[in-house]
Amino acid sequence: PEDTMAIRGVLLCLMAVLSTGAAVTELTTENFDAEVANSNNVWIIEVASKMCGSCKEMAPRFKKVAKSYAQAKFGVIYVDKKPGLKLAQSFDGVMEQGLPSVIVLKDATSATKHVSIVKGDPVSASQLKTAIDKQVSGLAKDGNGVFVRQGNTEL
Repeated sequence: PEDTMAIRGVLLCLMAVLSTGAAVTELTTENFDAEVANSNNVWIIEVASKMCGSCKEMAPRFKKVAKSYAQAKFGVIYVDKKPGLKLAQSFDGVMEQGLPSVIVLKDATSATKHVSIVKGDPVSASQLKTAIDKQVSGLAKDGNGVFVRQGNTEL
């Protein structure tokens, strides 16, 4: 009976880990180029701190949207340590907006070209999805690998 309870506990923990999935990639200075800058995807990136209360509130909402959103890749940059802070600071104005911040990267050829959609205050999952939809829907790569919206010029 005790072994069964221990096994059940391990299985529940494993299920919890697996259910979180890899929908959100932790981005660092080591993996940013390979994951983001050299990719052909639109990236939605949360800039957060593991110590920030608003960031902790926002994290499960961000993960929820990421799991259900196939049109983009999702990542998080934690600014608690110097490399993450340096990476976040490479996006003009993001650190001045407050945490959590969510940005949309549409152009891999200019990885710091971004649109901010959350600026310092947590939002609901539905508000986040609406803001992402507004930036991502209708995007496609042109012949030069730049994201464009039908009928519009380069974003």
